[in-house]
Order: sequence, then C-alpha cells, then structure tokens
Amino acid sequence: MFSKKTLQLAQGLIPGIQKRSANVQQLTFGGFTYAPADLVKAFQAFLDAAAAAATLRVQYLSGAKAAGEAEVKVHALILAFRAYVRAYFGKAPASLQDFGLTPRPSPKPKTSTKAAAVAKAAATRKVLHTMGKQQKKDAKKQAANPPAPPAPSVSPSPKVGTGA
Repeated sequence: MFSKKTLQLAQGLIPGIQKRSANVQQLTFGGFTYAPADLVKAFQAFLDAAAAAATLRVQYLSGAKAAGEAEVKVHALILAFRAYVRAYFGKAPASLQDFGLTPRPSPKPKTSTKAAAVAKAAATRKVLHTMGKQQKKDAKKQAANPPAPPAPSVSPSPKVGTGA
C-alpha cells in the first residue's frame, strides 16, 4: 500500500506549494521541470487514491468479518447435513457425488491385525494340509524320488550276561 510518512508529506507539501509558489511559473528539480499546479495535482491525486484505498480496505475488512461470522453460523449446519446425506445414501458414490461428497475410505488394518491374520492363515493351511503351487511341485518331486531309507545303524548290542 502506501506509507503514512508519504501520506503526511503529500498533505504538508500542497499548502506549501500553494502559499510559496503563487508567483512561480516553473520549478526545476531532479532533472525535470514542473509547474506548481501540476505538482499540486499529482500530490492531490495520490491523496485521493489513498483515501479511496482506505475506504475500500475498511469495506473489505468489514466484509471479511461478516463472512467469518456467517461461516461460524453455517459450519455446524453443513456438518449436520453432510452426516444426514451420508446416513441416507450410505456408500453410493453416484448419490454422494451429487452433493460433492465421496464415500468414506475403509480404515486400514493395523500391523498387529495383519500379523495375526498371517499366523491364522498359516495355522489353517497346516491343519487342512493345503499347499501352494510351489509346495505342490516340491511334494511331487519328493514323491517321484523318495529319499533312500536310512541305513541301519550298527550299535553295539548290550552284552547279555549270565547274571550273578
């Protein structure tokens, strides 16, 4: 926007130009030549624009405050109506889309729940003797080539004594 200092300077320079430059036709400074009336017009245009901006700023802030207050009032109504729509239409995406809503996502299972499911599945497979593709292939290979029976181990037989 503009600074208060620039605003105060412009307000103070106009009366000085009008009072002290009444008999002066031109003022030369900064490499340019100006008529005193042109300086007054430029400064006054700035002051008018600053006043208009201040008015618009007040209107903007007032409107923003009113919108904020209206939002507070309508927010609870929006939440209640959204809950009603979700309860009435359930998870029907087409119906919810008409209201700009999407179905609620399913909650992701916890890691502990996943681990318990994996353990339960493994236990079920073991009890029911179910096998996966690779396990079946390995089982068929094993059935086709049975391992050699273990050789009888020779262990020293206990001496049968005559007993005493």
